[in-house]
Amino acid sequence: MKIRARISVTFLIIVAANLVLFSLAIYFISEYFRQRDFYYRLADKARITARLLIEEDEVDPAILRLIERNNLTSLPEEHIVIYDQQNKKIYASADTAHGIASQGDLLDRVRKQKQLYMRRNTREIVGLAYSYQQQEYVIIATAYDESGLTEIAHLRNILGFGLVFSLSLVGISGWMFAGRFLQPISNVIRQVDRITASNLNLRVDASDNSDEIAQLARTFNSMLDRVQEAFEVQRNFVANASHELRTPLTIITGQIEVTLIKKRTVEEHEAKWIAVLDVIKRLNVLSNNLLELTQVSLDDAPIKFHEVAL
Repeated sequence: MKIRARISVTFLIIVAANLVLFSLAIYFISEYFRQRDFYYRLADKARITARLLIEEDEVDPAILRLIERNNLTSLPEEHIVIYDQQNKKIYASADTAHGIASQGDLLDRVRKQKQLYMRRNTREIVGLAYSYQQQEYVIIATAYDESGLTEIAHLRNILGFGLVFSLSLVGISGWMFAGRFLQPISNVIRQVDRITASNLNLRVDASDNSDEIAQLARTFNSMLDRVQEAFEVQRNFVANASHELRTPLTIITGQIEVTLIKKRTVEEHEAKWIAVLDVIKRLNVLSNNLLELTQVSLDDAPIKFHEVAL
């Protein structure tokens, strides 16, 4: 994976993680406040119903149920049940219990905790312990938060679509900005590709900035200086070595040609071959010297020192 794609993906993952966490925080906080507000409303409605039924002797349960049905402030699918100390139902706002039964353990939990909030499927349930004239009552109220759940569903959809749109925008923007930030590196690569062994005098444009890309360009130019210097040294070495080797070879060739021009005595041939042998020995010494000179350039090669008379 190229650096541009890697930067874009990394940036997208970081932003996506933050957006997801932020969206989840908004969603769960909103859901918490929705439940809390609805519990408070449901609990207030349960207390009002208990006060009218228990503390006001003139209010008949049938009349109270009729009032509740026609009350515009009633909650959706609202159902309130009141139990006495013997867990006997003394009031129910509707004929159906909407999944709420007079379970003894639930009533005992309400008496122990005084207030109980729970949720069953999509319905919110509130249990309250109510005391009046040394009589203990338990109120179980349940309702469906239609408007609140609808708003939460809308919020969930908005957050979901917003997350997808934001990530798409971030991905495109990250790809564009990554390409823009890496443009100087692309320029350096194009300039380096033009440099070959035949034009080592070329250099990479290095700005006066102190950023990493400018430092990279200056470092590469410094390396090119060393490479060019090494090439010059090598070129001079080859030229000098060729000149030094050509002279002995020319002498050997001349001696052999002279020897072959005419017939000579054994002594004359011996003198010529002695001269050729002397040139070959000089050539051998020259070869050894060139080999030692080559080894000097190696860091781990030992350098031989000899005493010289001054």
